[in-house]
Amino acid sequence: MGNKQTAIMIFCLAALTFLTLSQQDSASADKSQADYYQDENGTRFLHGGADAYYFFRLARNLEEHKMLGDIIENDGYERNVTKDSLRFFPAKDIPPKTIFPHAIFYFFKAWKIFDPEAPLAKATNYFPVITGILSVILLFLIARKINGELGGFFAAIIFAIHPIFVYNNYKGYADTHVFAQFWALATILSLFYALDWQNKKRAAITSGITLFLLTYAKSAWTGLAFIHMIFVIFFIALFARFILTKKLIKNKIHFSLFLAVATALLSGTAFFFKQFIQKAIMMLSQKPQTFFPNAFSLVAELQGASSIQNFLSYLGGFFAICFVAGIISFFAEPPKNKNYAIFASIWITALILPAFTASRILFFLLPPFAIISGRGLMLFSRIIEKILKKRIKLPAQITVAITFSIIILIVFLSSNPFTLEIMPPSATRSINEAARFIEANSSPNAVIATWWELGYAWQALSNRATFFDGGLFNTPGLYWMSKALNTEDETMAANILRIMSCDSDKWSVSLFEQWARNSPDKIEEFYGMLASKQRKEANAIANELCISLNSILCNKKQEIFFATTEEMLYQIPFFEHYSNWNFQNSKQSSDKIEPAIISKPAKCKNNTLSIICDNGVVADIISLNATIQGMHPNSFVLVKNQKNTTTNYNDSKLDFSIILYTNAKNEYNSILINSKLANKMIVKLFTGQKINNFEQVFASSETPQRVTVYKLQPQEPAILPFAKEYNDSQRYFFVSKNSAGKNIVLRNTTKDKLILNIPIYSNYLVINVNKSKTRTICPNKVDAQELHYYDSNKKLIGSQIIENKMQTENVLRIVSNSLCPLY
Repeated sequence: MGNKQTAIMIFCLAALTFLTLSQQDSASADKSQADYYQDENGTRFLHGGADAYYFFRLARNLEEHKMLGDIIENDGYERNVTKDSLRFFPAKDIPPKTIFPHAIFYFFKAWKIFDPEAPLAKATNYFPVITGILSVILLFLIARKINGELGGFFAAIIFAIHPIFVYNNYKGYADTHVFAQFWALATILSLFYALDWQNKKRAAITSGITLFLLTYAKSAWTGLAFIHMIFVIFFIALFARFILTKKLIKNKIHFSLFLAVATALLSGTAFFFKQFIQKAIMMLSQKPQTFFPNAFSLVAELQGASSIQNFLSYLGGFFAICFVAGIISFFAEPPKNKNYAIFASIWITALILPAFTASRILFFLLPPFAIISGRGLMLFSRIIEKILKKRIKLPAQITVAITFSIIILIVFLSSNPFTLEIMPPSATRSINEAARFIEANSSPNAVIATWWELGYAWQALSNRATFFDGGLFNTPGLYWMSKALNTEDETMAANILRIMSCDSDKWSVSLFEQWARNSPDKIEEFYGMLASKQRKEANAIANELCISLNSILCNKKQEIFFATTEEMLYQIPFFEHYSNWNFQNSKQSSDKIEPAIISKPAKCKNNTLSIICDNGVVADIISLNATIQGMHPNSFVLVKNQKNTTTNYNDSKLDFSIILYTNAKNEYNSILINSKLANKMIVKLFTGQKINNFEQVFASSETPQRVTVYKLQPQEPAILPFAKEYNDSQRYFFVSKNSAGKNIVLRNTTKDKLILNIPIYSNYLVINVNKSKTRTICPNKVDAQELHYYDSNKKLIGSQIIENKMQTENVLRIVSNSLCPLY
């Protein structure tokens, strides 16, 4: 075919791809709520509550701050680096060196040439659509090298309409692997042109482009290391083919040389991509073992086909038939250029096994699958041609191809079980309004506590940090947030958030793990301490556990907002599973978690005598009597004006409760929920109940997605140290173990009684010294003195002559090992 026909094919592919990837604007089941997924300017919210908003925010930082982060801070090694203040609170994150947000930013700059008033969010919405169109065109050009013009067109059609492609590229889903697919296809196409040495100038230019794309592939997406591995295997195969076809292996020396070169290349690849291979092995194992729980098995993109039946279902039964036909065609009529066929074979073989364990790999498997399937469709078209005994003329071939592809599209979309209905965006107008409210009513260093799936969206929409986001689902934050959402104790939930606010990088992670490993039988005592409403009682438990209560609660004046959405209600079983984690059994799994017994919120009408709800609930709020289909529930909870009243029924045969609550417009809604779940913090927060230590500051009135926001109240006055008196003739000095390795000054007192302000929740070393004058331990001069050290009960531990600083440091280490561990 000529250039004109090729251009027509590319135009048709671009148009079809654009229509396919933009379909979700009209795919909503309830078109009357289409504006619910748009902000006040009519810009549609991004899809993918996880990564899409993260990269959007990095691109926004480039626009506003000219760097990926939003602040510049010292990294602890006397280097100033750019940091992202909204992640890894309170430590902050150093953004990864990735090209993707730069690509979004410059795409936005180009978009503004045609639409100067366009916001970054609008350009980000269309970025995956444009990238998808370019990817389809690149695949067409690659497949044309293997299958010819018509086969390349069929392959591109399959690629463009396949649900896996649509699901990952539709409008608003600006995730990194979308850009990575484009980068991978561009790299492979440039390689194919480089292999064509008939045009030496073009081959030389594309060789340079290939090297450039390979060099920066991992910056486009770290997972693109698989492209390097495929390339290395391909060049080894080319080397082997060259030796075999030229019959260079005539003796053992040549064969040994070949093995040595192949081994060196493979070993070098394995060493260079050691980290990537380790991650791939972990992904294949599917069950990473850690001390804390992780949500690895809950992330859809990390789940694969797991079985051949599912694998074929995901790829599509109809196209699987075309794929088999394509393989037959490869053997029956091999491509003229064997190098392309070799690459395609390695390409699909290298990705099949990983695709069984990660759906994201299925996305990268789709291009070679489409190429081979397109060849199968071409075989079918030729069979039809022979049956009709009529050779299709060249001008009519395009028309036939387009008609045939439309028929395929109709057949596939109407019969394939994996056809996807595009879901609306995860972010909603209610979430956006709540985020804007937090931004307007908080200081810039405020933090939001919520579930990880929408963490990035909250960060981007509110410009406030979160404890937990889509990149932290496998961190200790999963345990702490699950505990806060699942507990029924309001004081404990508040203190958990304070722990995360004080030192999420230290105590709640490494030091808690150290303590929990040493004291697994005292976990419940630990949470009993957090649930204690009396400070004196909490201090006493902390002393028993050898924990400094002040160090984990720290009384930071931090604004903490607790945000809940409707979707979080249905994740209660996961909160239960992770918050009850058995730290002595790291092989726990979430595979057997049962869904929550809870209904979707139902609207209610306020009649003269009673409240009648769409889910069958009838309630009299005067007599506090509620029924469903004439039967009493286990209990009835009425929440109005943030006050809740509970009524229990002895005659109930139903194991669930009815919760009736009002929204911001004082309209009633109701939910049915398993009785044992009714008092969970997540339920209290969502239904707007009055909660100790928290104040409700926002509640949305819109449906279908209710959003509530509470603010954690300031902690009671700081934990003040108390005066402890000793009447002994000796003076006892308590020196904090945190002072190990530092000069410690012991000061005498003229009073008969030595008063030391010592917090009982801390662990100290007791030192007895000569009382005649002030002494300084660790002097540079030699005035040796005897040191007696005791435990906090004044029991003698030992004594030692101290002459220099090094000896003092050693003493403090010895004594600290004799007392409570340092946490």
